[in-house]
Amino acid sequence: MPFEGWDADLRALQRLNLSGVGAALYVAWGATLFGFAAWGYLLRTYNAPTVAPFSLLVPIFGLAVAWIFQGEAHDRTDLLRHGICHHRYRGGNGAPFEEAGGARS
Repeated sequence: MPFEGWDADLRALQRLNLSGVGAALYVAWGATLFGFAAWGYLLRTYNAPTVAPFSLLVPIFGLAVAWIFQGEAHDRTDLLRHGICHHRYRGGNGAPFEEAGGARS
Protein backbone atom coordinates (compact mmCIF):
# COMPACT_ATOMS: atom_id res chain seq x y z
CA MET A 1 0.00 0.00 0.00
CA PRO A 2 2.80 2.49 0.41
CA PHE A 3 3.34 2.38 -3.35
CA GLU A 4 -0.13 2.33 -4.91
CA GLY A 5 -2.47 3.33 -2.09
CA TRP A 6 -5.81 2.13 -0.81
CA ASP A 7 -7.71 3.05 -3.98
CA ALA A 8 -5.59 0.79 -6.16
CA ASP A 9 -6.00 -2.09 -3.71
CA LEU A 10 -9.76 -1.62 -3.62
CA ARG A 11 -9.96 -1.55 -7.44
CA ALA A 12 -7.91 -4.75 -7.62
CA LEU A 13 -10.23 -6.52 -5.19
CA GLN A 14 -13.29 -5.34 -7.13
CA ARG A 15 -11.89 -6.84 -10.33
CA LEU A 16 -10.98 -10.16 -8.73
CA ASN A 17 -12.10 -13.15 -10.82
CA LEU A 18 -11.91 -16.93 -10.60
CA SER A 19 -8.56 -17.00 -12.38
CA GLY A 20 -7.03 -14.65 -9.82
CA VAL A 21 -8.43 -16.63 -6.90
CA GLY A 22 -7.10 -19.85 -8.44
CA ALA A 23 -3.65 -18.34 -8.90
CA ALA A 24 -3.57 -17.16 -5.28
CA LEU A 25 -4.67 -20.57 -4.00
CA TYR A 26 -2.09 -22.32 -6.17
CA VAL A 27 0.74 -20.17 -4.80
CA ALA A 28 -0.45 -20.10 -1.20
CA TRP A 29 -1.36 -23.74 -0.83
CA GLY A 30 -0.43 -26.08 -3.68
CA ALA A 31 2.98 -24.82 -4.71
CA THR A 32 4.05 -24.13 -1.15
CA LEU A 33 3.20 -27.60 0.16
CA PHE A 34 4.58 -29.40 -2.88
CA GLY A 35 7.74 -27.28 -2.88
CA PHE A 36 8.33 -27.83 0.83
CA ALA A 37 7.85 -31.59 0.54
CA ALA A 38 10.02 -31.91 -2.58
CA TRP A 39 12.76 -29.73 -1.10
CA GLY A 40 12.79 -31.79 2.11
CA TYR A 41 13.03 -35.03 0.14
CA LEU A 42 15.90 -33.73 -1.97
CA LEU A 43 17.82 -32.51 1.08
CA ARG A 44 17.40 -35.90 2.78
CA THR A 45 18.58 -37.72 -0.34
CA TYR A 46 21.38 -35.47 -1.67
CA ASN A 47 24.02 -33.11 -0.30
CA ALA A 48 22.95 -29.46 0.07
CA PRO A 49 25.41 -28.17 -2.57
CA THR A 50 23.89 -30.63 -5.02
CA VAL A 51 20.30 -29.58 -4.29
CA ALA A 52 20.74 -25.81 -3.94
CA PRO A 53 21.04 -25.06 -7.70
CA PHE A 54 17.51 -26.40 -8.20
CA SER A 55 16.20 -23.23 -6.56
CA LEU A 56 17.23 -21.42 -9.74
CA LEU A 57 14.55 -23.33 -11.62
CA VAL A 58 11.77 -21.54 -9.70
CA PRO A 59 11.59 -18.57 -12.11
CA ILE A 60 11.48 -20.89 -15.12
CA PHE A 61 8.53 -22.82 -13.72
CA GLY A 62 6.88 -19.55 -12.69
CA LEU A 63 7.20 -18.24 -16.23
CA ALA A 64 5.73 -21.43 -17.68
CA VAL A 65 2.79 -21.54 -15.25
CA ALA A 66 1.98 -17.86 -15.89
CA TRP A 67 2.04 -18.51 -19.64
CA ILE A 68 -0.10 -21.67 -19.48
CA PHE A 69 -2.72 -20.65 -16.92
CA GLN A 70 -2.78 -16.85 -17.05
CA GLY A 71 -2.00 -16.31 -20.72
CA GLU A 72 0.90 -13.96 -19.99
CA ALA A 73 3.03 -13.03 -22.97
CA HIS A 74 6.80 -13.06 -22.58
CA ASP A 75 9.24 -11.28 -24.84
CA ARG A 76 12.73 -12.33 -25.87
CA THR A 77 14.27 -10.45 -22.96
CA ASP A 78 12.32 -12.53 -20.43
CA LEU A 79 13.33 -15.75 -22.15
CA LEU A 80 16.96 -14.64 -22.34
CA ARG A 81 17.06 -13.84 -18.61
CA HIS A 82 15.59 -17.20 -17.73
CA GLY A 83 17.92 -18.95 -20.13
CA ILE A 84 20.89 -17.32 -18.39
CA CYS A 85 19.48 -18.43 -15.05
CA HIS A 86 19.18 -22.01 -16.29
CA HIS A 87 22.69 -21.90 -17.76
CA ARG A 88 24.06 -20.80 -14.37
CA TYR A 89 22.08 -23.63 -12.73
CA ARG A 90 23.90 -26.10 -14.93
CA GLY A 91 27.19 -24.79 -13.59
CA GLY A 92 27.87 -22.61 -16.58
CA ASN A 93 29.29 -25.52 -18.56
CA GLY A 94 26.26 -27.76 -19.05
CA ALA A 95 27.45 -30.46 -16.63
CA PRO A 96 24.55 -32.26 -14.91
CA PHE A 97 24.34 -32.14 -11.13
CA GLU A 98 25.42 -35.77 -10.70
CA GLU A 99 28.95 -34.79 -11.69
CA ALA A 100 29.00 -32.18 -8.92
CA GLY A 101 28.23 -34.49 -6.02
CA GLY A 102 25.56 -37.09 -6.72
CA ALA A 103 23.53 -38.90 -4.09
CA ARG A 104 24.67 -39.56 -0.56
CA SER A 105 25.78 -43.06 0.20
